Amino acid sequence: DVPASNLLNYDETNLADDPGRKKNIARRGHKYPERIINSTKASTSVMFSASGDGTILPPYVVYKAQHLYESWREGGPCNSRYNRTKNGWFDLFTFSDWVETVAM
Repeated sequence: DVPASNLLNYDETNLADDPGRKKNIARRGHKYPERIINSTKASTSVMFSASGDGTILPPYVVYKAQHLYESWREGGPCNSRYNRTKNGWFDLFTFSDWVETVAM
């Protein structure tokens, strides 16, 4: 029997600050037009998680950056964890860090 506090539900959500244009020009009848965005955009992923007993775990934030600046850690929710990757998404290292520092 597994205690409810040991059951976790988690979800990675990616947030972008430049969603691009809302409209796309494509040929008539083209079912799946492709949208190519020529600009760079910031990308931040956040892992939200909760246990089966209702405990909300602190968020884990991953920035798209080469370096993690101290100012990015200021003003966030209590006990939040922060990291960075080249593309702003979770990779094996950041997911493992989330498991070890938040989920455990």
